Amino acid sequence: MIGASVRRGVVRGRDLARHLAECAFCSRAYAEWPGLNAAVSHTTSAAASALSARAAGDAGDARDAGARD
Repeated sequence: MIGASVRRGVVRGRDLARHLAECAFCSRAYAEWPGLNAAVSHTTSAAASALSARAAGDAGDARDAGARD
């Protein structure tokens, strides 16, 4: 439930809101999650782009090698 709230950017549900208001540990963790979530999303997107580019390059190399044969 916390992960969904972080992704949506809003605390949903009275129970979660109450718990975050009462629990300092969870409240601090919840406050840090949006930044961590953004960093992970950015890193994952960059890695996926790099893999796609490398795969496209490898495919091009294979086509070039076939053309030389």
